[in-house]
Amino acid sequence: MASGCVQKRKRNVFEYLEAHDMDGNRSTATYVQVWDTTTDEATNTFLGEGAFTVWTVSSTGTKRKLSYPLGEFVEKYEGESNIFGPGPGEVHRKATWDMSSRTHEVTSTSQLGFESTTRTTDESGDWMTCVRRYRKKDGSVDVSCVEHFERTSLKSLS
Repeated sequence: MASGCVQKRKRNVFEYLEAHDMDGNRSTATYVQVWDTTTDEATNTFLGEGAFTVWTVSSTGTKRKLSYPLGEFVEKYEGESNIFGPGPGEVHRKATWDMSSRTHEVTSTSQLGFESTTRTTDESGDWMTCVRRYRKKDGSVDVSCVEHFERTSLKSLS
């Protein structure tokens, strides 16, 4: 079942974006994430507990859909990426899910460095905390940010 979350609070997002050579002023944008369980599109087969597809829409017009299967996988991209580097390229990723702590983590290694994104929900499921950490490959940057999201009705997102 899909779950929608609206970003409510954030800390150090400006610095985090600037570490990726992005405009830190984008940190003032709010965005919504909708999470749903992931299925293999070719076979329509459920990929298991902890595998998710995330749709993100921001107030700046960003719209994207990413799928996170559990385990190690490679994500290919074309063109320039502030997060991953010049393209074409690929990012080596690993996604884990710990049901007991309600924690989903994705680690990414690219030509620019290492990034981890950990999302944890509280016991009620009403709040999600997202902690991101980025370290440049050359060691010149090591920055983290925290965002808090509140669950919302998908009807209110329409």
